[in-house]
Amino acid sequence: MTKKWVKRFRFLSIAGIVLIAVFGGISLRADSYLFNNYFYQYSKYDSIQEGMNKEQVQSVMKVSPTAKPVNEYTYTGDFDEVFIYPIALEYEYPHYVVVFYMQGQVVGKQAYSQQIPIFSAKEFNDMKEAPARVLRRLILMMSLGLAGGIAWLIIFPRYEVIQKKGAKKFWIGVLLGICFVISLGIMIIMGLIVLQDTHGVLSISEQKNYYNILFLLSCI
Repeated sequence: MTKKWVKRFRFLSIAGIVLIAVFGGISLRADSYLFNNYFYQYSKYDSIQEGMNKEQVQSVMKVSPTAKPVNEYTYTGDFDEVFIYPIALEYEYPHYVVVFYMQGQVVGKQAYSQQIPIFSAKEFNDMKEAPARVLRRLILMMSLGLAGGIAWLIIFPRYEVIQKKGAKKFWIGVLLGICFVISLGIMIIMGLIVLQDTHGVLSISEQKNYYNILFLLSCI
């Protein structure tokens, strides 16, 4: 292989290593935003207590509610009003908190995501442990990808010299291929993770902007 092609492959290797590092940094920031948003929305839901009036709930939720027909909902206790408060969470919406009122005071609540109940105690506990799991997974992937890319970058330019010496060239070729596949595969996987996380962040931002506009219009 000519020196020109060796330089090209070396440049591609360096670019792959840089991309893995960049994808890792973006994913860390995006995951942090997504987890913090989940806990923020949960804290608003958790702050709604029985006996609160509509103004107090409004100050917690900070969005414009929508009144719903009472006969569309069921609850364990008696209620005479139902209000829906939208919340911004990851992926496809609607996400919302249903608050049940009796004579103007809260008697119950339930959060939903696409009509599926959320914010259970088990889900919240799982989410508290999720950031550590995601961080460990990301560090492992980055470590493997960077190690594979660096090893390939070191071995590849010297491969022809090693072949000429005839010193275990078969196993070195196998090692070179494994390093290449690992580095490329992890770079692609991390790129897809970044796309997914970015979609989640943009989705939340879009929802928040929409709800803020509705809230401002309701105040006029």
